[in-house]
Amino acid sequence: MLAQLPDGIWLVIAGVAILMAMTFVQRAKMRRRAGVDLGGRSGEAERREARDSLEALFVQLQEFSRETLAKLDTKIRVMNELLARADARIEELKRLSSSGAASAPSPAKPANPLHDRVYRLADAGKNASEIASESGLERGEVELILGLRGTPA
Repeated sequence: MLAQLPDGIWLVIAGVAILMAMTFVQRAKMRRRAGVDLGGRSGEAERREARDSLEALFVQLQEFSRETLAKLDTKIRVMNELLARADARIEELKRLSSSGAASAPSPAKPANPLHDRVYRLADAGKNASEIASESGLERGEVELILGLRGTPA
């Protein structure tokens, strides 16, 4: 499980741990500077309070880690779904380009007005990212449309 964690999560966990340690140290310094009297509490009570404080911080760190891992798992799941859809589209395009090149519409006269717009933007010197932002399509879709243009009729 720990080996499957993304690289960035270790930085987040380390950062949180450092912040918690710094907070604990800062609180201890503030108590000493203010000359807070512990009211005659024994060393055992002080240790118990410190242990309880550390346990509470540890619980908070665990909760934060769980939440972060859940978010990362969700993002990974979405990315895998998007990759599967993209792979399916690529396979469909390969199948269509190899089996029906003669029956496909002429790339010079696209059947789809959206393709025509993509071709016009490309002819105007725009790159795939610029075309995607202007047309509202994904960059991969723009690249696929431009790739279809190059297929022989």
